Amino acid sequence: MKLIRVATAVAAVALLGACSPTSGTAAVVDGRVLTNSDVDAAIAGCAIAAGIDESEIGRSSMVQTLVLGRALAPLIEGFDQMPDDQINQVAQGLGMNMAPLLANEGCNEFGRAAVLTNSLGQTLGSQGVAQALADTDITVNPQYGRFDPTQATLFTSTGSLSVPAAATLK
Repeated sequence: MKLIRVATAVAAVALLGACSPTSGTAAVVDGRVLTNSDVDAAIAGCAIAAGIDESEIGRSSMVQTLVLGRALAPLIEGFDQMPDDQINQVAQGLGMNMAPLLANEGCNEFGRAAVLTNSLGQTLGSQGVAQALADTDITVNPQYGRFDPTQATLFTSTGSLSVPAAATLK
């Protein structure tokens, strides 16, 4: 009898685990996993590039920018192969200086994603971006919020039961 209760509990935990990203996963964009280690590396790299403390970088904001970058990159043919100096020229046209972020290996993906999302946001508008994301399969770990392309903000801070998103927002 005791074995049946233990087996039932183990099965329940396994089923619950299958319903959400693993604890080491920050998000999944069209099958491409963004791990918490990737997020840690981006935060560390961007802090160095910007000359600030890592605690000044909002983890949820970092995840959201990386997710949007990965989701929107396919809209521009060859974006992933575009040289950093060309990305920085686009950034300068938007009034941004991304050279220090692009030059840092850990922060490069964030810098590229920030330029891409700002550029497409200005070109397509928020509705256009939401429409472009409608066919993208995006799953975000609840501790970083919830992705919802039907909302004006795309991400909402629903949070998880264990770590509220509001606690991670800066």
